[in-house]
Amino acid sequence: MSVGFDLNYRHNMPLASVPGTVNSTLGAAGAPGYISSFDGSNGVARGDTVHSTLNGLTTFGNTPVWDSASLLVELAYSRWLDVTENKQLFKGEDWYHGVDKVTKDNYILGMNFTPTWYQVFPGVDLFLPASYNVGLKGQSSVQLGGNKGTGSYSVGVGMDVRSQYRFDLKYVDNFGDFDTCGSAGSAAAHGDGAAPGANSQYNCVPGQPTSFAGTHLRSKIAEWSLSLLKPPSDLRAAC
Repeated sequence: MSVGFDLNYRHNMPLASVPGTVNSTLGAAGAPGYISSFDGSNGVARGDTVHSTLNGLTTFGNTPVWDSASLLVELAYSRWLDVTENKQLFKGEDWYHGVDKVTKDNYILGMNFTPTWYQVFPGVDLFLPASYNVGLKGQSSVQLGGNKGTGSYSVGVGMDVRSQYRFDLKYVDNFGDFDTCGSAGSAAAHGDGAAPGANSQYNCVPGQPTSFAGTHLRSKIAEWSLSLLKPPSDLRAAC
């Protein structure tokens, strides 16, 4: 069994943000969702974050079920320390009401399990890879960093042909929470929007998603790939 650990600090990291609208007056006033001008790189909030990853890899020998198998488990953690730029765009502020509202800490779990059968056909090894990734707690402060209850899973089949070609066919599904607008709002009452507009009301379009964690639509994908594990002998000779 092998174990790995990684810890890093990131400065001026792009943070989870609402879209920035350019308005010199509202931007100067620090109104949520507005910036005074756009220079190509200041359309998101930025800040300092800490990230760590702990993972372990173990293998299993021959059993009545498989010839060999491997299991990889990874636990990731992140924490935002400070917002250094465009705080009025950051999804961790009190004015943001979306389902993906950033929390101080975030935990994610990922697992990959791959049983293997050798020589199921002459020169062919068979694999059955399966993976599962999910946010355990909190909403990440960085873009695409993971959210509680949001994740993906995949199952597939792979073939290693003569230790030279690798064929893979996978089924992938993503899942996650999302909010939908139930009330559009008015001058007298807030709507169900995730962020306030220029009128400080949380207006939205009834029936439309207002925020989502990871993905707001379940997407099922069948994908296949072909990998060349090592170059043919004539190419190796030419190198």
